[in-house]
Amino acid sequence: MNIEEFISESIKGIVSGITTASTEIKSNGAIINPLVDINGFMEITEGRSVAPIGRKVQEVEMTVAVTASDNETSGQGKVGINVVGFSAGFSTGDSGSQNSTVSTIRFNVPIAFPVGYH
Repeated sequence: MNIEEFISESIKGIVSGITTASTEIKSNGAIINPLVDINGFMEITEGRSVAPIGRKVQEVEMTVAVTASDNETSGQGKVGINVVGFSAGFSTGDSGSQNSTVSTIRFNVPIAFPVGYH
């Protein structure tokens, strides 16, 4: 799996999980990611939120181990970045060489997750 697919699928999975969990626990009165006031707080008074004005932006920290490889087969070079553990290589019978290096990339992605309502 290349790094673009990994990041995309990871974020979509997190958002989908939050949406599913929010729906499933709603009957228990729990709220995942409630709207917040200007100070980032949500007050509950008699079952109603007071002055919610926005969504809280949170950061998803991602640490990804990747390989940068240089495959050379029959004189044709191919360079790619793949997430470690998700890429597969298959031999086509061509003689060639492969050089790869494993690196770690760490970054944050700011996200306003789906809002839960009471």
